[in-house]
Amino acid sequence: MLHTTTAPAPAAPVRLRPLLPGETGPVLEVFDGLSPRSRYLRFLAPMPRLPGPVLRVLTDVDHDRHVAYVAHAGAPGHGPAIGIGRYHVLPRDPATADLSLAVIDPHQRRGVGRMLLRALTDTARARGLHALEVTMSPQNHAILRLIHPVRPRLSDGLYQARIPLT
Repeated sequence: MLHTTTAPAPAAPVRLRPLLPGETGPVLEVFDGLSPRSRYLRFLAPMPRLPGPVLRVLTDVDHDRHVAYVAHAGAPGHGPAIGIGRYHVLPRDPATADLSLAVIDPHQRRGVGRMLLRALTDTARARGLHALEVTMSPQNHAILRLIHPVRPRLSDGLYQARIPLT
């Protein structure tokens, strides 16, 4: 079930749409809008540029096992891409998917991440998934607030959390 969601944002409405298979433009646009710190929090490593193999993985969506939504300020395809949320179904557990979110710095703390998370959890539930897992830096306070009341556990210096969908 792919869908479009609209919500008010301070500057313009935010609209979600599915990322198309192989579509690199929004992925690069969001990456370029992330500060070095935001890139580190998203990729858990310094990432001054997006390597080709990583870009290929991020754009290899099938909207079954790899689902991704793009958030645009304004009309999809016309307004700038300001965020991307995605999940990949885990090979070790086909009822669970790994979750990741990225929102460009000027649009953080405006509800964009929450919109992306809601679209992904709704889609995952509709596809019969039981949980989303997220690995995050203990410094990523935004994602910690977003997944509250889920309590992450610390493992090897990173937080791991499981968001139940059932």
